[in-house]
Amino acid sequence: MTHDDDPPETAAVIEDDRLRLIFTCCHPALAMQSRLALTLRMVGGLTVLEIARAFLVTETAMGRRITRAKAKIKAARIPYRVPSAEGLPARVSGVLAVLYLMFVVNYRLNRDNGT
Repeated sequence: MTHDDDPPETAAVIEDDRLRLIFTCCHPALAMQSRLALTLRMVGGLTVLEIARAFLVTETAMGRRITRAKAKIKAARIPYRVPSAEGLPARVSGVLAVLYLMFVVNYRLNRDNGT
């Protein structure tokens, strides 16, 4: 079948579980740097120090940025869910930036560890 008139459900639009989580964390209500830092920490599993090094800031500053992002989500009652198909475009730039940074940080860590 080459054409389907029925719009896909969000879960079908994003088939990878991790990618769905990244889209969920990259909420447009957060500043881009906060989206990136929060997603790298919560989904990427990077330490605050690793994220701080990627952003060229102190570990303390990055920890505060992540804490503020979490507080904003809580205060604004931002739902933790995958956006609808119509909401995906607003998050693409953040998702692409997170994927790039995850690659760069993992590359650096592997290079520094000799693997």
